[in-house]
Amino acid sequence: MPQNIQIKKLISPLSPKFCENCGNKYGETDLNVINKGETGVIAHLKCAKCGNTYILNIINQPGGIMGASRVPFNTDLSFEEIELYVKDKKQISLDDILATYNYLQSSKLKKDIKELASSKNVKSVRGKKESTKSN
Repeated sequence: MPQNIQIKKLISPLSPKFCENCGNKYGETDLNVINKGETGVIAHLKCAKCGNTYILNIINQPGGIMGASRVPFNTDLSFEEIELYVKDKKQISLDDILATYNYLQSSKLKKDIKELASSKNVKSVRGKKESTKSN
């Protein structure tokens, strides 16, 4: 965690000082680092007063110039819950994207959907809906 404290001190000048929604001043504990990499940092900023949440994207550009953008992020997920989904996850490669695209274009997808649609769970739900229509 000491490394995250250093990162928070570095990005703090680039993050908003007051909540856009209620005007509350952000405290030190309102900013949390979600992910850090060679090209930048993604941080979670949540107002302690109104709960308004932002995701900050701080980019470290060539030459040491840093820039920041923030996106309002309406969610009920806490920083800890978001961190579970992004921490130590493998980066998606171009090969992964291409394989997904090819699968979505393939006839195997159609076969998989037909198998899912013909499963017992779907049939029983479909049967219940049909019986309620006739009543």
